[in-house]
Amino acid sequence: MNQQIEDDGIFPIIIDLTGIVKFLSDKHIKRLEKNNPNLKFETIGKTKLVINMGTLLKTSKANLKLATRFDLWNEKEKLGEIFESSGEIRLPDLSLKSPDVMFIRHEILNQLGDIGEKIVIVSPDMALELMSKTDSLSIAQEKMIQYLKNGVRLGWLLYPKKRVYFTYKQNCEMKENSFNVPLQDQEILPNFKLDLTEIFG
Repeated sequence: MNQQIEDDGIFPIIIDLTGIVKFLSDKHIKRLEKNNPNLKFETIGKTKLVINMGTLLKTSKANLKLATRFDLWNEKEKLGEIFESSGEIRLPDLSLKSPDVMFIRHEILNQLGDIGEKIVIVSPDMALELMSKTDSLSIAQEKMIQYLKNGVRLGWLLYPKKRVYFTYKQNCEMKENSFNVPLQDQEILPNFKLDLTEIFG
């Protein structure tokens, strides 16, 4: 499936602070979040600030359903842990990210030790991003490529507005599918299969 999709999203806003700060630290981000509770912040590398609009109710509901389906799968398979969009991580290039859903195997978590409440540097096995109607497709796709460059094994980008999703995987070409094709990857998420039409209609 390779239909041409128009990119008309306006978020996120990306501000390059190179030369102003050397590193957008966790402390910087927490202060921004405190001062701007209606916005969400991530970073690209050490000095690019990514500003996202707060999650709307419809997207929030879909996020919850997605995370729940993955968590139910993981409760059965017990291969690792599922984290939802409030969980923040640093990728190896020190970008701060909070995927809508991510999966990390026990082997990786064990290497991290006691993660507590700190933000850890890690490459999730799977990262899923759910676009809202105001998100830019091109920027979202760049984010997925950044995930792969930082060692994420599998990335899914869901685009409900056009009822398609994109699969990103190490050493593979990006694939585009309609929501009628179930979300699955037996190599990384064995026995997981999700019918997106059950969530998005």
